[in-house]
Amino acid sequence: MKNVIFMVGPDDNNNSKLTRDGNKLKIECSGILPILDFNLLGAADLVKYFHLFILGVHKNITLPKDVNSFKVVNLVGDADGSYNSLTAIDKFFKELALTQVVNDPGDVYKTSRTALPRLLQGLDKVKVAQTAAVNANTVSELKVAIKNSAIAYPLIVRLSGYHNSQYMSKVNDESELEALADWFSVGTKFILIEFIEGLKTADFYRKARIAVVDGKFYPQHFLSSDSWCVSVENRYNLMMQESSLRDDEQHYLESFQSDIYPKYQKTLADIHKKIGLDIYGIDCFLKENGEIVVFEANPCMDLLSMWVGPNNEYNYKIPYRAAVKEAIVNLLVR
Repeated sequence: MKNVIFMVGPDDNNNSKLTRDGNKLKIECSGILPILDFNLLGAADLVKYFHLFILGVHKNITLPKDVNSFKVVNLVGDADGSYNSLTAIDKFFKELALTQVVNDPGDVYKTSRTALPRLLQGLDKVKVAQTAAVNANTVSELKVAIKNSAIAYPLIVRLSGYHNSQYMSKVNDESELEALADWFSVGTKFILIEFIEGLKTADFYRKARIAVVDGKFYPQHFLSSDSWCVSVENRYNLMMQESSLRDDEQHYLESFQSDIYPKYQKTLADIHKKIGLDIYGIDCFLKENGEIVVFEANPCMDLLSMWVGPNNEYNYKIPYRAAVKEAIVNLLVR
């Protein structure tokens, strides 16, 4: 059985928590690939082969002499909000000249919100919103930063390092920036994102997620929303109310390998060749003409946990999540 070393560290916004319950450590880290729950992995019996090092907790790391017989996994996946931890792990890996690395930090850097559009620029049938990173301490400074950027209204403004639609807003004109005044007490690093209109089918905004594990593609979810911001919250409200939207997701999952993947196979392969990560997710809109609009692609996506609804409304997701779990376990321990 392969021994595996996991490396994890806190985010730059200090939203990570480490608590102890008896002899058990509970880690809540923002900006990481959340695969530390071995029960979710379906591999609880493999925990004796795993070793975890936490930056800022394990200050002195002593590794075995045969470290290159281990598989070393970088779990830090946010190049924007966890830059310090990612840089430290990158330096650590290079100093040891490791040969078996999963999610190399060098590949994670390429998926930052500003780097990804440049990385995928020029790929046939791929569209990525243009972005700009700016610093601002006040609404007035943010107005000036937007004027000096290449991003026009309407645009999406979000605080760097936050996920799941937190601190993210569509701004139609300069006057609407006043509503973001409270954000400056949280952070001063912003990402400006081009707003791409028309990403709808059947009167709903849609977002597909595709998991990528060891170069293979797996359907994860197909969310629907009646607003531009498509998030997991739609699963708990709109999609619970509209059974037809759950039918749409089930159809996406069931037809992915036979109908959807063949249509987008070359484009997905081109995207993966550029990114090169071992475990990550792609959030996107799949256009009927074969184009893919990529919202984000990085290792921060939860590919394991699953809510099936109060009355098992989402039971149809189980085999598709199970396939991803199996792929991740095989990659880690083979």
